[in-house]
Amino acid sequence: MFVAAQGSPHSRYKRAIATGNPTLATAAALELPRVLLEDALALVLLYHRAGDGRFERAALRWHARACAEIPAISLASAAAALQALATLSGDRSHGIAILAEILDALGAYPLVEVLDEHAPPGTL
Repeated sequence: MFVAAQGSPHSRYKRAIATGNPTLATAAALELPRVLLEDALALVLLYHRAGDGRFERAALRWHARACAEIPAISLASAAAALQALATLSGDRSHGIAILAEILDALGAYPLVEVLDEHAPPGTL
């Protein structure tokens, strides 16, 4: 299989996220055959950090997917995760820390890694 100099769609997506440009990241996400839950979370965090108007809808969409895809999630942890996402708008560091704690307790370690990568220094 030949891979172009730009790499796979997923590596292009990761580079687009790293640029901090929501438009580039969204375009790269559209090229992915499937957006993994951790990739979707990275995009949600990027939208928030950039003050992008798509943040709230993306956060709700991510939450719905998390509820469906994380086997250990309960009603209480789902509600707490949604509250943590809402907290991002008031106190980003606190919201990320709470969400990381919830996801860690659920064994969703790839999602915790994403939060760690995108957290302000000293948050986690």
